[in-house]
Amino acid sequence: MKLDRIALMAAVICLGCTSTSTPSTPEAWIIRPPTTGNAVVPAPNAPVLRIASTETAPHLRGLVVTAKDGRVRTFIGHDFAAPIGVMVEDALRAGLVNSGRYRFVLSSTSTGRADVLVRLRINRFEITEADVGWDAVVSLSLTVENDERKVTATPSISGTSRCEGETPAAFVAALERALGNALELAPNAVTP
Repeated sequence: MKLDRIALMAAVICLGCTSTSTPSTPEAWIIRPPTTGNAVVPAPNAPVLRIASTETAPHLRGLVVTAKDGRVRTFIGHDFAAPIGVMVEDALRAGLVNSGRYRFVLSSTSTGRADVLVRLRINRFEITEADVGWDAVVSLSLTVENDERKVTATPSISGTSRCEGETPAAFVAALERALGNALELAPNAVTP
């Protein structure tokens, strides 16, 4: 009996001393708002806009890659540092602020009166397999409402960008460019 305990203790000690490789820390990607030139100063009587809500398509829970045959995969261990909806809403707000068409651009969590409401839906924010290589595709639907909540427009904007490699870092850089391409269209799409 005493010999069994000694053997068990020796096994535990050996297990504690063995070297194991620790898994690498998962990478967390952040999508930065596209850089633009100087911001345009809005007129004092410019309307106030609020992004009333942001909805993200259910399959967009990380770095999504869609193959030609329609299979959707996400990169395990590679995620965004914030929810995709938050990052895209922040980028949209930055683009609308810099356009100079709105006195203020409020987030979905802000309170206060707004002249224009925008409901944002992120339909695609993914990498797709092209004939040769990979493309980043961003597709956004907007519902524009006046201060009486009457729908005045339902534009869709999208952008694409070629991936300069097949690594997660190259995919994320292409997504940033594709988002920037889509957001160039946002001020004209949202104008009341």
